[in-house]
Amino acid sequence: MITTASRKNADYVRQLGADEVIDYRTENWAEKVQDLVSGGVNMVLDSLSGLASDMSVDVTAAGGTVVSLNDLADEKRAKSKDVHVTRLFVTPNGDDLRAIGALIENGELPIPPINRLPFKDAAKAQEQSGSGHVRGKLVLEIV
Repeated sequence: MITTASRKNADYVRQLGADEVIDYRTENWAEKVQDLVSGGVNMVLDSLSGLASDMSVDVTAAGGTVVSLNDLADEKRAKSKDVHVTRLFVTPNGDDLRAIGALIENGELPIPPINRLPFKDAAKAQEQSGSGHVRGKLVLEIV
């Protein structure tokens, strides 16, 4: 698995299972992926959209898939490379959530650090999120 992270978070994402970590702040991740995997990767999970979606298509092998959490990549561009693009939608499912909870409790599924802030600190949370220095999840608590 290849992923992007800042240099500061490289060891953390390796602990989560990454084989290769590309520092998105100092390296062109698309060029680096192409250097690492001749012919492209089988699948890309694109959580950014925009230019990253098109770059995701560029690094995907013919017959591969780009899964987007946001906007879809240019479908004409993808079709010309024989790359399938799709968007991930998640609907709540109680049984699945209970199974995931059990995996977390048993230590089989690691979870990222969770930074909790009261809702009154929403502006501070937005600043932290925009700074690029949040590791894990930032949660606003509404009580």
